[in-house]
Amino acid sequence: MLMKSKILIASSSFYRFPTKALDAIAKIKKKYQVIDNPYKRRMDKDELLKKADGCVGIIAGLEEYDTDLLEKLSNNLGCISRDGVGMDNINLKAAEKYGITVCNTALAATDAVAELTVGLVIALLRGLPSLDRDTHHGKWVQTHGNLLSGKTVGIIGMGNIGKRVAQLLVPFNCHILGNDLKPDLKWFKKNHIVSVSKKQLFKKSDVVTLHPSYFLRNYHLINAGSFTQMKKGVIFLNLSRGPIVAEGDLVRAIRSGKIAAAALDVFEKEPYTGPLAEMSNVILTPHIGASTYESRYQMQLGAINNLIKYLENEKIRI
Repeated sequence: MLMKSKILIASSSFYRFPTKALDAIAKIKKKYQVIDNPYKRRMDKDELLKKADGCVGIIAGLEEYDTDLLEKLSNNLGCISRDGVGMDNINLKAAEKYGITVCNTALAATDAVAELTVGLVIALLRGLPSLDRDTHHGKWVQTHGNLLSGKTVGIIGMGNIGKRVAQLLVPFNCHILGNDLKPDLKWFKKNHIVSVSKKQLFKKSDVVTLHPSYFLRNYHLINAGSFTQMKKGVIFLNLSRGPIVAEGDLVRAIRSGKIAAAALDVFEKEPYTGPLAEMSNVILTPHIGASTYESRYQMQLGAINNLIKYLENEKIRI
């Protein structure tokens, strides 16, 4: 009896929320041996090398695929299908060198991250974190917040998520500024978004929210110089990737009062422990931007279908 080729489901969150998408695994199991992540957490390099050895495909989470690992797996590995959007944990140049196809579920998390962004903006403008804590502790302190309506919101990174954030803000009568390396000017014009430089965006925005893809060239894209250019009292959010922001500079900008309030869903090192956790005007969430049942379903199903398409020599939308 011939041995089945192997598939590794490396994503630690893949089985966290059982959905109908898991039924699609049955289609793979008919032809392939499916290996699950036994650790129920992000695997390290040695664990990946052991479990992925001989696999023709991997459904990947946020575990790291560096040049050395990809080289060692390249004799059999043909496809890494990301159960998510970001691909900064995969050395794409090395993957290309070794003929490994890499794909993601680019649209699955768009609404989840965009809705969380708008919710956090409103929470910060109204001072909800401290009001919630005070009320829970028996303090009845009625403070005044600010409206989102009429504010200038600067969005850095106008890809799928940045565009969706802009669309959700339109009913709030916001003036929206967008910055992107390759701005879709036709879309900007149609949706009444003004394309500006980062310097202009920092100078004019009441709210600055980050949604660019992460590459090495974006490391500490937002730093002390960026915060210096921003308005005093700006609201700042990062729901992209942690290394885009120099966290030490952010801490100093908040302590100085330059930034009135901030929200972060991503950090340079996760899980996060640090001075931001001690600040009452900062909302911290544990990288849950895409963590809705609906989005998880779309990501799981998309990752499975992309892998099936590769295995069956069908075209994948990368």
